[in-house]
Amino acid sequence: MKKMLLSLLSLFSVYVGAYAQQVLYVSPSGSASSPGTSISAPTTLANALATVTAGGTIYMRGGTYSFTSTIVIAESNSGTASATKKVFAYASEVPVISFAGMAISTSNRGIVLDGSYWHFRGIIVESAGDNGILLSGDNNTIESCIFRRNADSGLQLSRYNTSYNSISQWPSNNLILNCESYDNKDPDNEDADGFAAKLTSGNGNVFRNCVSHHNIDDGWDLYTKSDTGPIGAVTLEGCIAHSNGILTDGSTSGNGDKNGFKLGGEDISVNHIVRRCVAFSNGKHGFTYNRNLGTIEMTNNTGYNNAERNFNFDGGTSVFKNNLSYLSGSNDRIIGTATAPNSFQGAAGGFTVTAADFVTLTPGANASPTTNGFLNLASGSDLVDGGVTSTGISYNGNSPDLGAIESGGTATTYSLTTSVTPSGGGSVSRSPNASSYNAGTVVTLTATASSGYTFTGWSGDVSGTSTSINVTMNGNRTVAANFTTSTGTTYTLTTTVSPGAGGTITRSPNATSYAAGTVVTLTASPSSGYTFSSWSGGASGTSTTTSVTMNANTSVTANFTTSNSGTILRIDDKSGTGTGYCSANGSRQSTYAGADGGYYINLSNSSGQGITWATSAGAAGTYNIRWRYSNAGSQSATTARVLVNGTQVYASVAFPKTATWDTWTTTAWVPVTLVAGANKIRLETTVSSEFAMIDWIEISGNNPTEALCSAATGTRMATVAPITGINVQEFAPMVVPNPTTGASTLRFGVAEWQKVMVNLYAADGRMVKAIANKTYAPGTYTLPIDYAGLQKGVYFIIINNGNKRTILQNLFVR
Repeated sequence: MKKMLLSLLSLFSVYVGAYAQQVLYVSPSGSASSPGTSISAPTTLANALATVTAGGTIYMRGGTYSFTSTIVIAESNSGTASATKKVFAYASEVPVISFAGMAISTSNRGIVLDGSYWHFRGIIVESAGDNGILLSGDNNTIESCIFRRNADSGLQLSRYNTSYNSISQWPSNNLILNCESYDNKDPDNEDADGFAAKLTSGNGNVFRNCVSHHNIDDGWDLYTKSDTGPIGAVTLEGCIAHSNGILTDGSTSGNGDKNGFKLGGEDISVNHIVRRCVAFSNGKHGFTYNRNLGTIEMTNNTGYNNAERNFNFDGGTSVFKNNLSYLSGSNDRIIGTATAPNSFQGAAGGFTVTAADFVTLTPGANASPTTNGFLNLASGSDLVDGGVTSTGISYNGNSPDLGAIESGGTATTYSLTTSVTPSGGGSVSRSPNASSYNAGTVVTLTATASSGYTFTGWSGDVSGTSTSINVTMNGNRTVAANFTTSTGTTYTLTTTVSPGAGGTITRSPNATSYAAGTVVTLTASPSSGYTFSSWSGGASGTSTTTSVTMNANTSVTANFTTSNSGTILRIDDKSGTGTGYCSANGSRQSTYAGADGGYYINLSNSSGQGITWATSAGAAGTYNIRWRYSNAGSQSATTARVLVNGTQVYASVAFPKTATWDTWTTTAWVPVTLVAGANKIRLETTVSSEFAMIDWIEISGNNPTEALCSAATGTRMATVAPITGINVQEFAPMVVPNPTTGASTLRFGVAEWQKVMVNLYAADGRMVKAIANKTYAPGTYTLPIDYAGLQKGVYFIIINNGNKRTILQNLFVR
């Protein structure tokens, strides 16, 4: 036992090391059963967010990720100051996180970022039922992201935990950088801002170089209420708010405030900082104090063509320097200290402003309206060098210009740091070759492998596997080129089919191991009565042929479903039991519309409640089952276990949330093994919470029919039949998913009649569960690994068959 314990602890050490600085890949078609460590076998976004370690990076492939419930990154799920958790768009691809199927509700945020030390970059978040992102953690960076068409503010900084009543507990020290927010609209047409840091926002939050346009309410909302008191001071630098109060399709509303920058509320003093910001063409004021009686720093800002005032400060002690106002519906209102040079509408300032002072008064694109020269000062304007020096304001010439956009001068430069891993694995060249670059410069990096090494991909501030990649210098960037030894390196390819009788896989070239970089073509062929559905594991897609590049040991599964040209039996709830429909721990109801026959089963809200059906199978073998349901409860999703003839075959089948209780859908098909003749199938809850409404069950396979409930006793066991159609000698043991949230499947094969013993061990060497101890015929098999009742952590599955012992690790994260 001591020797076994040392072996397990050694494996645990290797496992922990392997997860340091991890890189995970996700895609819209990613599989939860894949760990996501290979670009060819992406996992799901939810799985990656739950498993990424401090310092790790999640690369999101392009496409639309559809969700109907909130993604919550919990307070406990955090990086560190030296090891942030990163979620980056992969290369130049565009990932869109869409909540289009989510109901509109104040609780239905798209993403709740309650953790700290996260960095999101290059992501679009759209169509949430409330905020696109509620940012409630600390020390996070949201960079180059877009928030659009959400039912409240695109991004809002406020508390998530309503028991947090101290400003020290509210979101602090977050940076929102180069982001855009537009077309956000709530049902009342009065609350949805582009960006908001209000009510319960902490200290040190910064918005830099962001654009907020065409939102139904305000561009920025820094509102405060007497109920919660002052928020922390917010810094706004280089931001633009325009066209708020009207959407991009031209629709508008009389209810929204329609300001560019709304800087307070209810006579509460907060000393915000607003530097080099632009507000134009908003439906009300450009910049408004909104009853903030504090000392707001207003330095080098430009207001133009806002419907009422460009600058509206009816109270407080704000300080104004180098601000520029031109054309507005009403004269500016300035109360505070404005002795430094400014040019306001209807106020003395010593400057006469005309259209000739600007390069152009025609805005550019919505996301970058000033890059075409809009509101840039023209050469020769007396507004150039017309300001005074001020903290935080860099300038060209003799003194700062008036307004937000400084004319002429030296461009901002950024550094680019490159490295190779491991040292000696190769080199990186850059074009153009320089130590620093002007903002916006595109630098091409090329990786060249040393002899005996192969380039595997980029990491850091770029991603991808092409040997050449472009980096746009809009900040200091750090990039690593990663290499691996190639001489003599080979990798194994393991293929399986699910269910086992569903079909076969052929490979070309056909071998048990492959040299690094070999491209293997896999072809799935369904058995009679089955249809190929998809690849999972190290491949994805729905074509029967796929290719796998062998840059790591890879496992691929071909998934089949019964071809529904065969028999599908549907058993609906009935007014009486006895045949087909046997029993339910709940009531048969008709409150909600849309159920077949008008009735459905509403189970009692406690654990162990279920519905039992009886079916007669035409022959022993694999059948598929699914359920029609609705689920509009408070849970984002509910699960239940499945028992066949009294034995649990699935610990957790998901019933994702639907829009309303009147909205009905079906679960995915799940394969089960039935004996010839009568079988009893039971769907049973495992937790005491609200469950889905169940309309019917369907069983697909070899001529299933309804059976007498009395004939299916629930104690009959299907014999374990070998899964055919696979080269057994190629099938090494594997466990999926890994990591798991509660239930995994062990897959293994035996080449001859053999006794197999499978046990589950904790990381300290204790055996916690016996999985199997019996003799198996030649073939491949699957066994469920259920972690119910166990603590999260690392576990080891030990398989003894003949003279072989295999140890697999499985991470339980729940």
